[in-house]
Amino acid sequence: MISDTDLLVLAYRLAVLTFSLGALIYALPIPLPGLKRWAPRLIVDSMLVVVIIVGFDALFGLADRIAQLAGGSWQYFNSWLAGGVTEFLAMKGLRIAVEAIPDPIGITDAILAILRPIDKLATTGLYFLGFIGGLGLLVHHYGRFLAALGAVLVAVPFRVSRAAGAWLISFSLVFTLGLQILPVFVSSISNPPTGSIIDDMAIRGIALARLNVTGWTGPLEGELHVVDFQSKEEYAIYLVDNGQALNDKGISVVSIPSRPDLVYELHYEGVIFYLVPYPVNQSDYKVRGGVWELGLESPYTVKGSDGLLIYTNGTVSSASDDGSKVEATISLTSGGYVEVRYADQCSVTVSSPGLERSEGSWEWRGVEGHFIRLVASSPGEYNIKVDYSCQPPSFKIRPSDYASWMEGAISFFNINFLEAYINYWFTIPFLYIAILSSASAGLARLIGGRERLPIKLF
Repeated sequence: MISDTDLLVLAYRLAVLTFSLGALIYALPIPLPGLKRWAPRLIVDSMLVVVIIVGFDALFGLADRIAQLAGGSWQYFNSWLAGGVTEFLAMKGLRIAVEAIPDPIGITDAILAILRPIDKLATTGLYFLGFIGGLGLLVHHYGRFLAALGAVLVAVPFRVSRAAGAWLISFSLVFTLGLQILPVFVSSISNPPTGSIIDDMAIRGIALARLNVTGWTGPLEGELHVVDFQSKEEYAIYLVDNGQALNDKGISVVSIPSRPDLVYELHYEGVIFYLVPYPVNQSDYKVRGGVWELGLESPYTVKGSDGLLIYTNGTVSSASDDGSKVEATISLTSGGYVEVRYADQCSVTVSSPGLERSEGSWEWRGVEGHFIRLVASSPGEYNIKVDYSCQPPSFKIRPSDYASWMEGAISFFNINFLEAYINYWFTIPFLYIAILSSASAGLARLIGGRERLPIKLF
């Protein structure tokens, strides 16, 4: 199967051919003005293709980045689309339900007459959203291929297919960026119809994310809580296993709000750690293939896995873990502490010269254990050594996915919703698609120009 890389290689070779033809025409001792005018055009066209090839990945990366900073994502687009389809299917389902109701007094026909325009609206809406979804599927999965094909068409000598190639490139770039922001644009102009399942989604957004959680000696474990920085509302809870945030199906790609600033909290053995960066905004993520990626760290956690937790309120200078022994150098102020927590399934020996020791017990998520708190009586740098042998405990963690609230959240409204529905689901999206189409045409003219002169040699 031909890949976009194969097409870019072909475009480069055609660019070399175009450049060679331009140089050849310059060198030909034939006094034909129509032919000679093609020499600089061919050379400039070949250089344009090389620029497109060199900046190919950067252009698509820039499109994803701009969409991310605007609060959009492919997950948000797909969720917005799915919300609309669900709404319109609910409308059509209402008519089916009314038709199925026994009608001993003959009122069904009157109700169906009222529902008929709603049913037609739902049918039209499904077709329209299907068209938008088709565009999204095309540019999300085949946008790079189409743009590479466009580069090949632009590279064909004598501008035979340059206009078509320029249009393919501009269409792929503009719609790759624009469709991810479509829900943001619509929600910025019009509020979703009252009672819609996308009410909260319009405010928060939604994106797929891959979250990695690490401490000083490697990956951490526990519960990852996703919290709104401003309102302190908790959006989701994910299991962290070997440093990866997992949803309730054990998948390492989880859903998060894409628009508000967030705080990520790691809970383990009854202790809460606020992870950095803190807070997290859209610019902190990296986008790869439509998935947001983020590395989260706990600067106060030396180790947090296998049932053993070592943390401090001091400053960790160095730490290591060979699987049976943890060693760390930590700077503490007077009254500063290092705490070692371990489950009952662990055997632990702690060496902490110069630190005062106290002990206690804890219980968290169905697992019991003990802790040893080491307190500094004077400021200084202390060396901690913990020898351990653990059978990893089974914590009873119940993940709560951010997108799970959508399941079964279908609602309905009274007859006054028609105007809001037409505006939100038809007028504004149609206007936005028209804007993207116009932008694509403008970018195509910028890339390919307008060739007014026919091919003439004499």
